[in-house]
Amino acid sequence: MKLFERFQKGPFPLGKLDAKILGLFISMLFEKKISKGDILLREGEICDKIFYVEKGLLRLYNTINEKEVSTWFVSEGEFITTVNSFYHEKPSLETFEALEDSTLFVISKKNFYQMMQLSNRFALFANSTLMENLCQYQDQCIMLRNLNAAERYQYLQTQYSKLIHRISQKHLATFISIEETYVSKIRKKIAEEKS
Repeated sequence: MKLFERFQKGPFPLGKLDAKILGLFISMLFEKKISKGDILLREGEICDKIFYVEKGLLRLYNTINEKEVSTWFVSEGEFITTVNSFYHEKPSLETFEALEDSTLFVISKKNFYQMMQLSNRFALFANSTLMENLCQYQDQCIMLRNLNAAERYQYLQTQYSKLIHRISQKHLATFISIEETYVSKIRKKIAEEKS
C-alpha cells in the first residue's frame, strides 16, 4: 500500500493537513530500498526511526541461546519501530531483516516529534496508528499464550492469510514456538480437513 493511501485510512486520516504542513512532512521522509537478506536494524542498536513498509516483507527476530526466534513479520501498509529503543533510547532487543526486496519510507525520531508538535491532526493519526498496533500486539500475546500449536497456526492463517504464505516454514515455526516439521504436519492436516 502506498504511503499516502495509508494516510487516508483510520479514524484520523492525514488528508486534511494543510499544504504547508504536508509539504514539510514530505520533506522529512526519505525512501530506503533494501534487498532480501539485508538487515535494517540489528539487535543491540538504538532505533531512532519509524519505518513504513510500502513494498516487501520484514522479519523481526531476537537471538536466544544463539538461535534466531521470529517475533513478528511486517508487510505492506504497516509501520514498524522497536518501541523501547525508539522511546527510551535503549538498545533494540530485535533485528529487522528483509525477507523480500523492500521499499520503505523512514522518518527520524526528531522529525516525528516535530510533526507531532506542529500538527494536531498528525498527532491524532500517530496515536490512532499506535493504538491499532497495540491492539494487534495484544492479540498476538494472547494467541501465543493461550492457544496450542495447531490453533496458533490456524489463527495466523485466518487473521493473516495473505502474509502466512509469504513466510518460510522455518521462520513461521520459530514464531509459533514449534519444530519446523510440525508446521508441515499442521498444514497437511488442515488441507486434509478441507478436502
